[in-house]
Order: sequence, then structure tokens, then C-alpha cells
Amino acid sequence: MAESPASTLGVGLLSRVISYLDLPSLPEVSTVNSDFAAAVSRRLQIIESASVLQAIAGQPSVSERVTDCTLHFCQEDLSSVISAINFGQLKHLDLSACQWLDDSAVTGLSHHTGSLEYLDLYWSAAIKSDTALCHLIRANKGLRYLSLSGVKATTDR
Repeated sequence: MAESPASTLGVGLLSRVISYLDLPSLPEVSTVNSDFAAAVSRRLQIIESASVLQAIAGQPSVSERVTDCTLHFCQEDLSSVISAINFGQLKHLDLSACQWLDDSAVTGLSHHTGSLEYLDLYWSAAIKSDTALCHLIRANKGLRYLSLSGVKATTDR
């Protein structure tokens, strides 16, 4: 079975294409080229770029399918985006060393996640209270990996 040309696109190229897409029109794209629409949908399950995360904000049909979000060492302040986006199927979240990640963003995540298995918040210095962390952990009962190393707000509670 031959691979479709869209499925062979590199991650970098596909990410750049995605940043220019009008995501609400993705279903319409599928009528033109179903292979391309399928490749974009698969690629959007894994977020590794601030620009792609911002592009899917406000697009629940897309954000609810994301399974992996890795933005470690991201310098761009995404606290308002990350606290409001609905991550219904998110399993892996790595926001290590994101200095903008604060209590408000963590609280927002606790309202919009529930399937996390992997959570890395290493060196998130802007988190000042463990209350938000407790809410996030309680909302994601299936956690198997949790890194809070360097988060000064952690206590024994």
C-alpha cells in the first residue's frame, strides 16, 4: 500500500502549514483532499510549538483531540491560552521551565484536563501556592508520572 504524499510531510513543514490554516475550515479541506486533512488532524494531536497551541485555542473540535503537549522552556507567555483551552484527551503535558506558568494557569488546567498520565512542571517558579497543584492532581487521577522538582510552592499536604 503506497503512502499518500500528505503523510510523508515532515513535522516542521506540516507545523508551518498548520500555523497558516483557518482551523474551523478543516472539515471543508477534507472534501478537497482527505489525505491532507487526515495528516493535519494527526499532527494536531501532538503540540510542540507555541504558535500551534495559539492557533488551536478557541477550536474545541481540535484541542479536545490533543494527546501530547510539550512546550518545555517556552519563553512565550501562554498562561491565558493554557488555562482556557479544553484538553479533553490530553495524556502527556510537559511545561517544564515555563517561567510564565502561574497559579491561575494551573487552576485553569485543572478545569480542562482529566486524562493526564504524565505531568512535568519542573522549575515552574511562578507557581506560588500548592492549592492549584492539588486541584490539578486531583482532577487527573490517572497520573503515573509527576515532576514538581524546583517548584518552591510544594508542601507535604
